[in-house]
Amino acid sequence: MGYLIQQMLRPSNCYAKLVGKADFLLHYCRWLILHADNWTEHFGFDAIELHRDVIDEEPVLAEVNKIQKIGKLGLLRVKSKSFYDWHVDAFRLSCINLLVSDDHHSHTLFGKKLDSRNREIIELPYEKGRYYIFNNQMEHCVCNLDEDRYLFSIYFEEEIVYEDLYQCVKSSKLLDEGSCQA
Repeated sequence: MGYLIQQMLRPSNCYAKLVGKADFLLHYCRWLILHADNWTEHFGFDAIELHRDVIDEEPVLAEVNKIQKIGKLGLLRVKSKSFYDWHVDAFRLSCINLLVSDDHHSHTLFGKKLDSRNREIIELPYEKGRYYIFNNQMEHCVCNLDEDRYLFSIYFEEEIVYEDLYQCVKSSKLLDEGSCQA
């Protein structure tokens, strides 16, 4: 009798933490949250596009930009007490995210359907001030049980599959090796 063995969902196939912490960008995003009024709709989020000069202010982003050119940068807002449903991104293969909200009750989950009612899931446990590479082609969702949630996110100039991005940041010593799980 043959059994289909499904590969387990592993954190390293979904996300990985980068070395270093955000500094300027967190302060700038928090200022925008309080003062900006130019939010626009972007795939179900409210968004503000940030100027590319931000890259030079953040050592981690500057190093990533040397390996894989960053195209667009934005601050995204998920409305309070909302659920951004399971999906894979239509236009992004991978990206870099930084959760700007702190002391916040929200969850970013990756999932794999097991049957018509069940999913295997893992959570991306965002750490304060830390950047993560993110696999946009793995099913994911956001459950926001709190006030508005803010996330910094980027587009690369040329899309790159997550596995290739993972190898690039790892070979460039930008991956926080302590966070990589098999």
